[in-house]
Amino acid sequence: MTGNSKRAPHCLIVDDHPVVRAGVRAVLEQAFTGAEIDDAESVEELGDATSNAPDVVIVDPWRAGVDVGDVVRRLQSELDAPIVVFTSDGGARLLSDALKAGVKGYVRKDSPSED
Repeated sequence: MTGNSKRAPHCLIVDDHPVVRAGVRAVLEQAFTGAEIDDAESVEELGDATSNAPDVVIVDPWRAGVDVGDVVRRLQSELDAPIVVFTSDGGARLLSDALKAGVKGYVRKDSPSED
């Protein structure tokens, strides 16, 4: 590495759709050479999904009966990393709840990959 180089990020993707996790992984690997990427189907299944603390967590918290605030707070307490909500639900309530819970970003799944 050169003096100006930064360490590639360690990212954790939490989404219940395998193809979405694979797509996000591909976008991150293209954007960040050498990125370390872990993934899990759900917050409940994190277990050993991370070999070390991630630099950022990308999560789709939307499931029937799940409170986005609870998901974000749980991830923050367990991982102590910034949370980015990545979801197909563009509703104002989810965005408001996510921001109140302390997320650092919110990206819709229909956004350009540059986002």
